[in-house]
Amino acid sequence: MLRSILAGASGLLVWALVISVLNLALRAGIEGYGVAEHALNFTLGMMLARLAIAAASSVLAGAV
Repeated sequence: MLRSILAGASGLLVWALVISVLNLALRAGIEGYGVAEHALNFTLGMMLARLAIAAASSVLAGAV
């Protein structure tokens, strides 16, 4: 039981860390992303990049 709880907690922690780091990289890598993020006015490329980082974070968290 404790192992399952720790596994879930560590997966959540890894997901949060990975999504945060990749979001910072996305802000640095795509011009105008920071402004678009505040207004939630994303281009198609920005939305696909957000989807990709969410998928990568979920896969890494699942591997943990």
